[in-house]
This record gives sequence, structure tokens and C-alpha cells, in this order.
Amino acid sequence: MTEISMVDAIGEPAMYEQLAEECNELGKAALKLARVLRGENPTPLTEEAARAKVIEEFTDVAQITGELDLIIDVDQQDKKRRRFWERWEKKDDTRITEISVAIRKSKATRPIINYNPADLIRPIKMWECPTCHAHYSYIDHKAGYCMACGQHIDWTDESILKWRREHGKRTL
Repeated sequence: MTEISMVDAIGEPAMYEQLAEECNELGKAALKLARVLRGENPTPLTEEAARAKVIEEFTDVAQITGELDLIIDVDQQDKKRRRFWERWEKKDDTRITEISVAIRKSKATRPIINYNPADLIRPIKMWECPTCHAHYSYIDHKAGYCMACGQHIDWTDESILKWRREHGKRTL
């Protein structure tokens, strides 16, 4: 049997109709999970079952978007993330804003490492804060926090991170 794509089998308009249906089902599953988590409006569904339903519907949406060759616009995703944080930090409640910024900066992020390949004998290594983009000399300032904005920096060796991912562990 010759294998054809789902789009070829049912047509592109039908695939978009199916995507719309699955997106609706994902939305309903997310609302149901929120209801379970809040506990304000009782439902017989358990949290585990509600989370499983969200994952099932998300998987359906992802499968259809793959069939339609839809891809994530990384630039748009980044802009949306920035807009969220700009709005969040403009809220009137400065206490919440300060707490949210502190929480975000307390989560360790990997530094951006910059090399100068033009210097073949001793490449210059610099690191950049992923939050405020301040530049530091790699050798002189391998700090746990960015000195400009306070972002927690994760200097964990890449091989350790790979081992943790492969073995499903957070620590050695």
C-alpha cells in the first residue's frame, strides 16, 4: 500500500477543520484542568486525569500541525514572551512586580558564551548575560550572578547536563 499524507487523503480544508476541532478540545481540557486545580467548582475528574486529557489534546493539535507543515515562528514567540513580562512589570502592584522579577532572576540560566575565532592561538572567551546582555571576560568574571542585573547564572558543564538528561536525574 502506498503511504500518502493525511492532507492528501482528506484535503487541506478538512485538515484545518480538524485542527480547529482539536484546538477547541484542547481549550476545554485546559479549562477543566484549571477548574480541578482551583477546586472552586467541583468536578469528578481527578487532577491526574485532567492533565492526561490536556496532554492527549495537545498531542492531537501537534500531530495535525505537523501534517500541515506548520512551524513555530520563534521571533513571534520571543516577542510574545517579552510583551508578557513588560505588561507584568507595568502592573500597579510593585510588590508583585518585584517578586516576579526576583523569581525570574533566581532561576539559573546558561550564559551566552562568545568566542573570537580570529585569535587562533588563544581564543578570547567572553560571556553574556541572557537577561540584560551585559558582557564579561570569561576568565575574570565567571560569577554565579550577573553583576549588572542579578540574573542567576548556571555554569554547569554541558557534559553533566547531558548525563542528567540521559539518566533522568537532577543531580549527580
